[in-house]
Amino acid sequence: LGVSDGENVSIPGVIQFIVGSKVQQGIALQGKIMPVEGFEDIIEEFKSFVHEIGLVGLFDIDFYECGGKLYFSELNIRYGGSGYAVVKSGVNLPAMFVENICGLEDGDARNRKVEKSAIYANERMAFNDLCVGEISYREYRHYVNNADIQFIKDSSDPAPYKIYRKGLIRVAIRDTIKRVFKWRKQRIIVL
Repeated sequence: LGVSDGENVSIPGVIQFIVGSKVQQGIALQGKIMPVEGFEDIIEEFKSFVHEIGLVGLFDIDFYECGGKLYFSELNIRYGGSGYAVVKSGVNLPAMFVENICGLEDGDARNRKVEKSAIYANERMAFNDLCVGEISYREYRHYVNNADIQFIKDSSDPAPYKIYRKGLIRVAIRDTIKRVFKWRKQRIIVL
């Protein structure tokens, strides 16, 4: 993910897609945000590409690694769904863009980089998969509890997570009841 003002292009980190949502294909349920180290050459090529086309705004570039080689996939002229992992890693690209177009940009802002790797979970994608039975509540908890970054849960803004948690509890209770009835039904048939 990155931001460009037409002259300067900033790509502060790289996101690795780990687990995709089964319901919303192409969106990461779990991923890893990483510093650009090891990707410098491809990052410089992407910066040159974005500069050459004169893009102004937020963007997201997908690429694949296969057999040790990196391959370009697509340029999305929007802020990608995993962008909040970059924000939670200390680089607020949307704020940088707004500050730039309003003439309030801090010159050092475009040099900010993701400093360390972290696993993130998009709880909403996990919840959607849970609701339709693509993953179990146990799998949901595994993804969310093993994440360093969560997109909804935030100690500085607890209200959204409280509302979200109510829906999550309802689904967990529903799934527990379904499992109990399924187990009982199987047991009755066997007897």
